[in-house]
Amino acid sequence: MNTPAEIYAEARAAGNIAVKGATDGYPCGFSSINIKPNRGPFVAFLKSKGIGSADSYRGGYTLSSYNCCDFGGQNMNVKEDGCRAFQNVLTQNGVQSSIYTMID
Repeated sequence: MNTPAEIYAEARAAGNIAVKGATDGYPCGFSSINIKPNRGPFVAFLKSKGIGSADSYRGGYTLSSYNCCDFGGQNMNVKEDGCRAFQNVLTQNGVQSSIYTMID
């Protein structure tokens, strides 16, 4: 079983692979991952490192695309790709999550 730190490192690496070489452009928007329930070792690790935040709107705990990969542009599709790759690692490690994407 991977530790929460190992899960986060593996997930972030997967997110970065997914966005490697991507260019900015349209559509502009946002993508995030919401982890429910807002408890457990992985969420406790994120909270201890100041990564993400509690989500008062959706409930759970939310990570923005910036927490999931190093893509700093505005392209919504690229951000979603990084979040999906990150989420795949979470799923493989038993962390339940959903992706939310919104055009700007």
